[in-house]
Amino acid sequence: MYRYPPYIPDLALSVLAAGHGGESEFSTASYYPRLFDLLGERPVPGGYPHFDQLRDVWLDLERWANIDERGRLGTFRVLTTSSNRVHVGIPIAQTLLAEREREALKRAFAAVGLQPSFPPVESVLGAIALKHVGTDLRPRTRRLLHPDTPDEELRIALLEAISDELEDWDGVAVARDDGDALRRSRSGALALSLHVPLLGAPRVSLRCVASGTVPEEGWDVVVPKLGRGACVEAAAGWSTAVEADDGALSPALLDWTSPITAADDGHGVTFRRAGSRVVLFVSGESVGVDGYVESNRLPLGEPFFVAVEGASSAAVEEWGSASCDGFKGVFAQSLPEGWGLYRADAARSDEGVGMHFSALSAPETVQLSLVGGVRLGRTAEYFSFSPPSLRVQSARPVTVRVGSTVVGEAVETGTLSIPPAVLSAGAIRVEVVEGDEVVKAREFFVHDEFALAPSEGPQFNVYGEVSGGANGTVYRGVTVHPTPPSPRSFNVLPELPSFTSRRVVLLGRGVGEVAVWPKEPLPTGWAAIWTVPVEKRGRAAYCGPTESVPSPQRRAGANLRKAKEWKKWLYQWRKKIDPPRQNGLGKAWKEYVSFARNV
Repeated sequence: MYRYPPYIPDLALSVLAAGHGGESEFSTASYYPRLFDLLGERPVPGGYPHFDQLRDVWLDLERWANIDERGRLGTFRVLTTSSNRVHVGIPIAQTLLAEREREALKRAFAAVGLQPSFPPVESVLGAIALKHVGTDLRPRTRRLLHPDTPDEELRIALLEAISDELEDWDGVAVARDDGDALRRSRSGALALSLHVPLLGAPRVSLRCVASGTVPEEGWDVVVPKLGRGACVEAAAGWSTAVEADDGALSPALLDWTSPITAADDGHGVTFRRAGSRVVLFVSGESVGVDGYVESNRLPLGEPFFVAVEGASSAAVEEWGSASCDGFKGVFAQSLPEGWGLYRADAARSDEGVGMHFSALSAPETVQLSLVGGVRLGRTAEYFSFSPPSLRVQSARPVTVRVGSTVVGEAVETGTLSIPPAVLSAGAIRVEVVEGDEVVKAREFFVHDEFALAPSEGPQFNVYGEVSGGANGTVYRGVTVHPTPPSPRSFNVLPELPSFTSRRVVLLGRGVGEVAVWPKEPLPTGWAAIWTVPVEKRGRAAYCGPTESVPSPQRRAGANLRKAKEWKKWLYQWRKKIDPPRQNGLGKAWKEYVSFARNV
């Protein structure tokens, strides 16, 4: 039994042949001469026999990496060209980006604040690469990225490879400083979002978007001209609206046509947004966010809003009247002076605007991505109780199928749910079909159980002691199990609910007494008075002594960072956390909130 597929050296040789001969231009027709030259053999007409069967070997490598290994070594997708000589196009496509070019692209993504959820169309992505890291790309790569390159086939394959790099980007970019030392930086995107109430005018807010891990306590960012604000994760790397102590920060005070940055020095993250004359808002449903969020590409056939700077409004209005259904102006709040807001039921094309405003460019090729779901790290593994949705973008109607089951017909742009009936533990293959040809495919793995069953593992009482669970409320993992209370007078209330959130904040009476559990251990030097679930909205629960609620107090020598965190959960989150339901506890909770305001 081989640990790795034995054919990997053969595939590596075929890729070496594609890059053999330096930086000169080549096409699929020149591949065999390069292979013969690499092997030191005399060329023969027609190439090597059965070489076309290597296509099946490449596909087997894709299955091994994504399904057999479940993405643990990294996900792998077979790149190819649109040539009918696919077996030759595959090794050529693997050489389109060198490792140093992949690192350079990440610096370009960071420079303009790109985020994988709503990437720009491929041609815009290529222009961004040329503008920001063009000198770090090989001459052949720069030539292929140029719009008038003679090899359109390889250009499309290269742009798709760059798009894949953005989709898999974790937000980390590496650069060399003046001393030639490697320097790592973490970046995210700063995005505008639009809340559209049933009554009243739409309102714009600012959100942070992360490609990598989001800190459990959220971000504390400084936005030039707006000041300091805080936010926590809402869903899929997207934060809640950035808010100051006295409410949401107003993006209307910023110049949307110029770049905007926000920095969280505590976590070493910089969020960026590129300037633009139009801002496209699409439904945030695919990323689990309420309302509409900023997008860098135009979805055909779906409702959208677009904010337009005054000098550009005539061109957008002309396009909206000619190429959109239900296009009309909308009164809105929190827009910069001179900007207007429009909405449409659907766009039929980007003709006339895509070349002028990159955000209004429609997809050029078929795109298939997995969005949402509960994923294990950056692998291709998901839990069956929360599988990903399928995000499809195409300029032409396509069919989407999961395994042999069709889940969408005549689809152009949209987010499709995977029916539970077609989900089973193991490998899942998704295909996008145009006519009889599979134009895009993705594979992922589904688990139907946890590594740790709920009945396993230690459980703790409210004092942090390992408990057998015979009496009182006990905690195991992120769940709270109410059991018959202990006769001890000092105990948590039996009404304490079971939290469904993954994280719970424990707050003591003293300033700085805070722990985010289970990331941090249960406190031993102080007693928790309140518990708060870390969710978009939640309700505080009391877990202090039953005799009376201790009043909040300042604590000598409190850690400054912990003091700020204590204030954040009590005061800055006051609009997201409802008081306890029990009589008398609501007043006590408000006393803590009022006290935290002055910390």
